[in-house]
Amino acid sequence: MVGITKDDGALPSRGLGGASEKSGLLVVLGYIGAQTWLPIVGVVADMYRGGDLALSGLNPLLFSYLVVLGTTACAASFARWRDEWSRGVFGAFAGVLAAIAGAALLLVPERGASVAVAVLRVVSGALLGLGGGLLTMVWSERFGRLDAPARSRVSFLVVLAACLLAAFAQSIGIHWLLLAVVAVFSAVSSALFMVSASRGEAAAKTSSPVTHLQGAFVRIIASYGLFGLVFALMITQFLIARHGHALSWTWFLSLSGVVISLVVEVVAKALLKQGFSWLLLLRFAAIPILVAFYPFDAGSEFSLRFAMGASAVALWVYLSLVVGIAAEAAGQIRVPFAIVWGVALGALALGAALGSSLALMMESLDLQGHVSVTAIAAMVLAVIASDVVLTRGSLARAYKRAVTAAGGKEAESADGGTPFDERVAAVAEVYALTEREAEVLGILARGHGLGRVQEVLFIAEGTAITHRRHIYQKLDVHSKAELIYPIVSGFGDDGIDDD
Repeated sequence: MVGITKDDGALPSRGLGGASEKSGLLVVLGYIGAQTWLPIVGVVADMYRGGDLALSGLNPLLFSYLVVLGTTACAASFARWRDEWSRGVFGAFAGVLAAIAGAALLLVPERGASVAVAVLRVVSGALLGLGGGLLTMVWSERFGRLDAPARSRVSFLVVLAACLLAAFAQSIGIHWLLLAVVAVFSAVSSALFMVSASRGEAAAKTSSPVTHLQGAFVRIIASYGLFGLVFALMITQFLIARHGHALSWTWFLSLSGVVISLVVEVVAKALLKQGFSWLLLLRFAAIPILVAFYPFDAGSEFSLRFAMGASAVALWVYLSLVVGIAAEAAGQIRVPFAIVWGVALGALALGAALGSSLALMMESLDLQGHVSVTAIAAMVLAVIASDVVLTRGSLARAYKRAVTAAGGKEAESADGGTPFDERVAAVAEVYALTEREAEVLGILARGHGLGRVQEVLFIAEGTAITHRRHIYQKLDVHSKAELIYPIVSGFGDDGIDDD
């Protein structure tokens, strides 16, 4: 039976304020410790300063990192879908060991045959990708139980910290201090998770998702994969160009991208109010990409620097929005955030791996006009990914089709339009329920508990309880059975989670 599921003890959502501040800060610190890509930035910086920056030397490290990161994220998402997800302690422990080992290998002097050096970098990149993927996925469960405002704050703080750490890695290069920072941060991330798990805070069991959602996941994979491909082409084209010099304040532009995305988010929330959508802001992420290549000329020093600066802004604008987009997509198709985030991160990493491979091929063949080709391809793919592939309406329709294909009677789509939704709307109008109370009523009336209310509406447990209390008072009822009887009568009994 599809549509009515039961939440198994989902923990209350927590924010970053008051008594809940500790939980949000733990998630911030946990995600910061998962930034195992920092040594790659150090390698790029050293190669650039040494005048030997080329994809052929970088790709063994970069490609193995991206492939293993993407594979790990997808595997963790699949395990969560199959309900084989453990408390994550083993993943956190294995993640820190892999991250430390990968960082340590980069301290080995690169002597001997080039093949041996390439193998060493492949192993190092694979270990860093495994460590980063495991640490990211174990913390995604905790992140998924935060309410929407807390998620935004956590995302901003993590991206801001990542940007500053990237600037540090770029300035210091592959130095023992950088690798020590990666090792210590990953160890702190793992330790914090295991301590919280020992207290029962990290264990999570949420409702099983609806099956037959291939259409929705194809769109998510295509969107994130295309953007991964876009940014790989954007960044690697500067390595292909073989001329020009990066701006000394490139990472300041990256920081500007984070600030710009925050300002856009705040303004959008203030203007759109209830209509705010992360999926709508996805289209905004394409604008800096279009700007980056507008004056592009492979033979112009100014054009190259302009494009590289704008690309840095575009990359961090997107990274600032990417988690919110995944969270909204998860809400649209009623799937736990950890599942959607694993698929999205996997697609993003594997798309970037494909893009770096294509760039390497163009570099090795020394194709004429390859820089312009990558610029145009990045622009086109960015527009397709943001304006066509992933939208709120497409996900809502995919969810409806999934429920219908599975033989379910409900369709909790954003569009509404079913007799069930009409009955909920009629009750809400008669008893003067607010818009949010009507949304809570619709979820409760389908037999779900407060855990599902928190998951779908991204609100804290206390907020959900308050809405339920107000609904009971306005309808003058004292149990869920009394609440839903006028609505579900004639629609069958799919079971009630009476919390």
